[in-house]
Amino acid sequence: MKEKLVFATLSALLGIISAFEGIWILVIFLLFLYGLWSIKKVNNKLILLFTLFYVFYYFASDLSIKQNTSTLPPLKTQFLVQFSDEVKIDGDRLRAIVSDLETKEKMVLTYKIPTQMLKEQLINTSLLKNICSISGELETPGLSRNLNSFNYRKYLKQKHIFWELNVTSWNISSCTRSRFTMLDHLKMMRINGISEIEKNFPKELAPIAAALIFGTRELLTEETLTAYQRLGVIHLISISGLHVALLVSLIFYIGIRLGAIKEKLSKILIVVLPFYAIITGATPSVNRAVIMAVLILITTNFQSLYQLKSVDGLCFSFLLLTITNPYMIYNIGFQLSFIVTFALLLSTFILSNYSSSLSKLVFTSYISQVAALPLLLYHFFEIPLLSILANLLYIPLYSFIFLPGLLFLFIIQFISMDVFHFFAFFLTLLADNSSRLAEYISAFSWTRLVPGRPSLLFTSFYVISIFISFYSWDRGRQSRIYLSLPWLVLSLQLLLPNIYSEGAVTFIDVGQG
Repeated sequence: MKEKLVFATLSALLGIISAFEGIWILVIFLLFLYGLWSIKKVNNKLILLFTLFYVFYYFASDLSIKQNTSTLPPLKTQFLVQFSDEVKIDGDRLRAIVSDLETKEKMVLTYKIPTQMLKEQLINTSLLKNICSISGELETPGLSRNLNSFNYRKYLKQKHIFWELNVTSWNISSCTRSRFTMLDHLKMMRINGISEIEKNFPKELAPIAAALIFGTRELLTEETLTAYQRLGVIHLISISGLHVALLVSLIFYIGIRLGAIKEKLSKILIVVLPFYAIITGATPSVNRAVIMAVLILITTNFQSLYQLKSVDGLCFSFLLLTITNPYMIYNIGFQLSFIVTFALLLSTFILSNYSSSLSKLVFTSYISQVAALPLLLYHFFEIPLLSILANLLYIPLYSFIFLPGLLFLFIIQFISMDVFHFFAFFLTLLADNSSRLAEYISAFSWTRLVPGRPSLLFTSFYVISIFISFYSWDRGRQSRIYLSLPWLVLSLQLLLPNIYSEGAVTFIDVGQG
């Protein structure tokens, strides 16, 4: 049965959710097994196998929850900490993730920089792997003060962080650097690479270059990020499966034309791609894409008995990532990456019915939009109405101009600055105008629809309607009723407040007001 790895992965997912949300999820899992047994005619051995996946991931997640507690004394004021990643400086505030050397527990360090001279020193000095003696006070991260707003404490807990360390005294000159590991060298390459972009690239081009090459959106303005999010093209400035696939294709294209053997290129990529994941920030979407690519390259290159398909690679990457950190299922990027990729992989037959590149791009964007609909509404309360049209413009722009062009610029800056400035002029003009266009269009209220966060019942309706719609489409039944089911549910959600007889008064905490 071709779908058995998919069903095993779904069983593992239900096991993880059971550990986090309650054992009542077991009822859903039992209904899932009954459906497989009665509809798919799955034999008892596979039913037992899926049950083992559920149980294993349930107990692994439960163990992770029990271990995810703080061991730091709340009244502790003297710390010996190690900086494990790059620091972020905004105005006179420095923020960084540090580890307490005594307990190995991570904390968010915040420090008010007292002088401009010290700020310049910190900007030009890397604190990675520095061990520093610091005095400070531990504070519990804040909770969300309004309904459905961002819960910072919960967000940090999912990253195994429980405290904010507010520095009261810190002699930076007394810090000492410990020995670098291979991982630290890769992190340093990332930090230095971003620094080179900030130093050499035009200010209009540097934010996009840093996002596409090293996976950081720190340089992008809030206006640009909001504009791209409202247009539904935010995924293009976050390194994801699309960028990994384009990079692999680019390496194969150049390598083969230089006379390299395809098998040798595959072996090189198997080694290089994990390092690439670290250099680009090791986000869930990058890790997923890299694991999939490496697994497929291994089975293809070494002619193993089991030829891994893309869906199998997706399932294996899910199982690997969640066994190392089950909290990852709550990461928005992780959710969107897996849901959209899964929907596209299962829709290959649908897309194969369209011959032109334009049609494929339109329907790929449509499938991605519909598959992500429940998640977009749950997390962001709105959906971009121009997503498909915007993707028609921005996907080719980012895939075939910005990504290869910026990689070329990043390399050529170390060879010839004259050549760099010549090509940078044209890319800067294009990047500046594309960002201005996105900000201009997204400023109109009609570019997005705001139905609000759907209830659990409505979320279930969305999932069921999307499944029926795609299943019918895949079977060639392109009935308007089937295809419009998700949008009918959306219409019902929009209409419900107008026919609901009860109202509510909500008090909003505006903080400093």
